[in-house]
Amino acid sequence: MKSTLECVPCYLKQVISTAKEATNRKELQFQALQAAAKVIGKLSLEKSPAENTYYVLKAAQKVLMDDDPFNKKKLKYNKIALKMYPRLKKIIKKSDKPLYTAVKVALAGNIIDMGILPSFDIEKTLKETLSSPLTIDDFDRFSQDLKKSSNILYLGDNIGEIVFDKVLVEELLPKNVFFAVKNGPILNDATLEDAHLVKMDEVAKVITTGTDMLGAPLKQCSEEFQDIFLSADLIISKGQANYETLSEVKANIYFLLKAKCEVIAKDLGIKCGDTVFKRAAIT
Repeated sequence: MKSTLECVPCYLKQVISTAKEATNRKELQFQALQAAAKVIGKLSLEKSPAENTYYVLKAAQKVLMDDDPFNKKKLKYNKIALKMYPRLKKIIKKSDKPLYTAVKVALAGNIIDMGILPSFDIEKTLKETLSSPLTIDDFDRFSQDLKKSSNILYLGDNIGEIVFDKVLVEELLPKNVFFAVKNGPILNDATLEDAHLVKMDEVAKVITTGTDMLGAPLKQCSEEFQDIFLSADLIISKGQANYETLSEVKANIYFLLKAKCEVIAKDLGIKCGDTVFKRAAIT
């Protein structure tokens, strides 16, 4: 999807969140915001919001001299999610529709987003997601596609959230699952270090997109990732940034996300806060 004018305040909002994590010095925070503003003037609305956000954040991080401002919080939320893991497994085990419930559990984890949301309640979101219908629900089509699929690519999103993803990945076994994370830190997106911490490598082949860019803009990703993407029978794309960069790609993609901004909600034809498990239009 392409960016809109309404995306610009969000770019700055994420810079502010990043600056506050990196330093308490107001002057340096403002300098980071100024650097970001200069980059915004050179951006194109033809690019996805995720790509534009990346360039803005990189300019700010250069001023802040910190390429991983969310490091401490990432470790914190990975630990919080790992403590929840046994309970998440019990929820699946008790369900009469374990795969569908696992999809909902994974979706609930999408609330963990330090770049966009100033605060979030994981427990409340989990309870609400499990007890409510999805706004867009293509699960039946997904379950049929899954039966015909051998190789699955799962595009991860944020730290902590990947523990919730792991629950879904385990329900996909014994399929051959590739789980993709970022090649380096950006916001609170998951990296190889995070994937190994939650032991994702025990249930899937963990790979990177070959870039630290938000989402998965294919032209910016590694050849290895592109090859796996193109050869996958089925792709699960988690979160907004992945949707932003892949929404116009013709492939058997299922987008799993919570709409956390009006721009995404409008693009999907839903309301902010709605939940989505949507198959991409591939024809």
